[in-house]
Amino acid sequence: MQATPAGKKAFVFLVSSIIVIDRSDADYQYCMANFFQNFGPNTTTFIIPGEVFPTRYRSTAHGICAASGKLGAIIAQVGFSRLINIGGTGKFLPHILEIFALFMLTGVFSTLLLPETMNRSLEDLSQEDEDDYERETEARGVQSSKVQ
Repeated sequence: MQATPAGKKAFVFLVSSIIVIDRSDADYQYCMANFFQNFGPNTTTFIIPGEVFPTRYRSTAHGICAASGKLGAIIAQVGFSRLINIGGTGKFLPHILEIFALFMLTGVFSTLLLPETMNRSLEDLSQEDEDDYERETEARGVQSSKVQ
């Protein structure tokens, strides 16, 4: 994200807006939480697996990532619905938003740890030898799609 000038500007904006958070402004916290949810976990769950995992395991790994995201959503719904009324009706909501923001920030930072795939083909990213794959599929009796 910081490799381009626009990415640097967005990063500076986000960091500066996080520092200036008025804890009583639940609307602002909700908007920032929604942004980080879509920026971090959404990207990590749906876009990155299609590029990062080797071709042979891509669909399985994509399914595991999607299932993990859905399991996390279920745990959040069940767990935080019990926490919201600690100390009175809706009294714990600002703390729940802070907890959400923490997890969303971990999603952003984990996304930044993944390898950059821009301007690289899926074949290059998989780091697999195409000839080995074709020999294995032919050994299993599957016709090769390669034109002889």
